[in-house]
Amino acid sequence: MPTWAFWNQRFDWQAWLNQAFADMSAQGVSFLVLDLRDNEGGDGAIGEALAHRLVQSPTQYASHLPHLVYDVVPDRLRAVLSTWDRSFYDQRRRIEALGPRDFTLREREPEEVDLTPAAGGFRGRAYVLIGPNNSSATYEFARVVHDARLATLLGQPTGGNLRGINGGNMFFLRLPRTGITVDLPVVAWKARTPQPDSPVMPDVQMAPDFAARVRGEDPDMRAAFELIARERAGAAR
Repeated sequence: MPTWAFWNQRFDWQAWLNQAFADMSAQGVSFLVLDLRDNEGGDGAIGEALAHRLVQSPTQYASHLPHLVYDVVPDRLRAVLSTWDRSFYDQRRRIEALGPRDFTLREREPEEVDLTPAAGGFRGRAYVLIGPNNSSATYEFARVVHDARLATLLGQPTGGNLRGINGGNMFFLRLPRTGITVDLPVVAWKARTPQPDSPVMPDVQMAPDFAARVRGEDPDMRAAFELIARERAGAAR
């Protein structure tokens, strides 16, 4: 899964996921490896759909509280901004005040989010490969996987921070002279309770091995396969 950013592409990720999990169920697949290491993020709904397919009994995880510091984008800035949803330019119908210049979204998750198994979900053992590129929607997915114990996280610490990240509504600022485009997230997702200044840590931490990558090897994936082989051997005894 190299990306979850499909807002400007004609790709039906829901149909793809439904078919993939249906195929795994039909084939009796008992071990699943999700490789998210090169995936910065994109549509958080994909992570949510995956979480419901991985969870095997009802559970909960703590949500983050969204914060914004603006209500309307000034006209003088609109010429250099683009996005996929024009409602981001005027948030007044979507927000409520928390303070003088601090707002939150009216439609937001409860403090504790219910996570229930989806029909046709995966019922085996899952491994999720993570790393420092996971800084947006894939960071949040890794956090939910960790907190709800949906799978074994393997690899390197994620990007992002347990205290909160920026994301969700995005503007793309294109500098008129250079053509350089800068991503501008406008929602801060803050932890509701005190958290350590830390990324999501993997259950099985791997050290970076650049020499192995040069040789075309993948130590993280190999480690996941070795863990699966041990589990299969243990189940066969």
